[in-house]
Amino acid sequence: MHKWWAMIVLALVLVLLPFLIRWGYQRLTAFPGKITIAGGIPGGAFPELAKNLAQAIKEKHKIDVAVLETRGSLENLELLRERNADLAFYQAGSLEFRSIYDPELIDRLGSFESVSFVGNVSLEPINFLVRTAAGIKSYADLRGKRVNLGIKESGTYATSLLLLKHFGLTLDSIQPLYLNYDQLLKAFRNGEVDAAFATIGLQSPFFQDIFRSGNVSILSIPRTKALADSYLGTSQYTIPAGRYLSDAPVAPAADVSTIAVSAQLLTRSDTHTGLVREVTKILLSESFAKKNQLRELFVRGREFAREKPEFAIHKGALRVYETNPFLDPDVIDLGVKILSFALSFVIAVFTGLQWLKRRREREKAYKLDPFMEKLSDIERRQLLWMIPPTENSSEHLEILLKEVTELRHQALRKFTARELNEDRAVDCFIEMCHGISNEISVRLLRARLSTNEGPVGSVFPSTSRFDE
Repeated sequence: MHKWWAMIVLALVLVLLPFLIRWGYQRLTAFPGKITIAGGIPGGAFPELAKNLAQAIKEKHKIDVAVLETRGSLENLELLRERNADLAFYQAGSLEFRSIYDPELIDRLGSFESVSFVGNVSLEPINFLVRTAAGIKSYADLRGKRVNLGIKESGTYATSLLLLKHFGLTLDSIQPLYLNYDQLLKAFRNGEVDAAFATIGLQSPFFQDIFRSGNVSILSIPRTKALADSYLGTSQYTIPAGRYLSDAPVAPAADVSTIAVSAQLLTRSDTHTGLVREVTKILLSESFAKKNQLRELFVRGREFAREKPEFAIHKGALRVYETNPFLDPDVIDLGVKILSFALSFVIAVFTGLQWLKRRREREKAYKLDPFMEKLSDIERRQLLWMIPPTENSSEHLEILLKEVTELRHQALRKFTARELNEDRAVDCFIEMCHGISNEISVRLLRARLSTNEGPVGSVFPSTSRFDE
């Protein structure tokens, strides 16, 4: 019976194993049900990018995606580190450039080792904007002027500090303002600001809105090669004439020399590898690049996406950037996990069967214990009637002989035929009963002969295990 039961269990395991492997694979690769993307400042490019990325993730993977409005790159880093966001947009160099006027900033903010790089999204040039009536012809005219540097947690503020240093200016030499892009647009219209540094993607509608007024122009930044060579996160950039407005008023009226930094998508180091891989694929897709007018990403693809990472590349993104599909670590990892799961399952089943077998053996031993105790008691009592026999020896030995016979019969009724045939413990017990019966019979014979009780007749019991 035990063998049949084990065969049934093994058959069930073999039938259910593919389903269990599939279930295990789904558990191992299941995406989180909800994620959060940290966007950016209203009026900038990040909020729209975050919104479109969230929509693409929802449509492809049916994940609930929330988009946060933030105060910029530094707040986004904090949100990632504090696990309040899963993905975040970041302007490259924000930490480095902020430390120009605040060397202790990085020590004060602490480590961002838990942050990882997913990919570059676009290049964002620094736009040196001036109000036409302010009479600003170059950076030398900025002294004493009202200059917007952007919100202090933003990447724009960081690049503004970089330009001030490049221009040889300090915060004390100007009247700094800290406005977001919506506020800056109103301030230019109302004549409340003289100049501003705006570092956002060219696709942002901010530029069309601000240049249509006709009272704002854009200036080139001098010595851009020296500036780009000094900071690895920057590169020379030219804004072509008419890029923002191609009809009157044309903006810019001529090509503008400036520098650019990359807008990057970041994540946490412990974010689900499969999720980051899928997000990276969305980022590199032509449809996403076209929809968001991400020229560099559309033209150069993964080459642009992975260059100059400010943080360690997340393993999920790295697997997309790998060029050899036959060495895809995902496939290797999945194979190892499935094999490990299958082996663990087989070992668990084998261990369980062994445990059940031992348990059944213990149960048999427990069933046999009362019989063994009674047999031991009979053997002890028969030793009391040692030779030379007395007058009562025959009577007591006959009683003991009947008790052994009855005990053997009880055991035969208690255990099944399979247990009697296969269980060595039961077999030993029956043999012990026979042995003690024979010993008592011999003593009974001697007692009768010594007391002249006559022939013993059928003193010896049957030696068959199945004498009933």
